[in-house]
Amino acid sequence: MTSHVSFLDLARRARVPILVVYGQETPPKSRADMAALAELPGVETRRFDPGKLAVHEAFPDAVANAVTPFLSR
Repeated sequence: MTSHVSFLDLARRARVPILVVYGQETPPKSRADMAALAELPGVETRRFDPGKLAVHEAFPDAVANAVTPFLSR
């Protein structure tokens, strides 16, 4: 994406459910993007604390438990 605005615009136009999974300790710019995305209607969020961008590496079981039901719908 070329900008924060275009990133959010693309998410608004998505015709599929969105699940945002990120860590509380994600770098500030990325954390702001994830928080803005999480505010959009219909977007679900799972935030891990502590955790950075690679929460799937730090918390593999917890991420699998969050993602699996979402994908099973």
